[in-house]
Amino acid sequence: MAIDLKTGAGATIGVGGGALGNVLSISSATMEREAIDATGLDNTSAYAKKIPAALADAGEVEVEFYYTGTIQDIAGANVTLSIVFPAIGSGSTKTLDGNAFCTSSGYPEMVNDDIMVTTATFTWSGDPADRPAFA
Repeated sequence: MAIDLKTGAGATIGVGGGALGNVLSISSATMEREAIDATGLDNTSAYAKKIPAALADAGEVEVEFYYTGTIQDIAGANVTLSIVFPAIGSGSTKTLDGNAFCTSSGYPEMVNDDIMVTTATFTWSGDPADRPAFA
């Protein structure tokens, strides 16, 4: 059976309803939930007992893009962040949507023989009503 693989070409990211243009790369958000060691002193097993933590971290997304005269506002409020993944094979695109805020915004390095590039990091708010959803 053949597997249809795809590069990230065609992926887009929207910030606050507008497209963030000239994007070079989008890091995928990694959601995390800690495992708590609940092993008691009376444990006779060779394995630790683990339980899930009550809180999960929705993660963050780093975007690298060509500098076009503006940088992201780290003092701004939550914005809708929409990452559109390219379609695989004959399927449709998938979108990761949720509320996020900018936690890092970089100024570009300026050199003669290279295009100015900048980065911005967006952290998902984690509010249950606004957590990222993939569909």
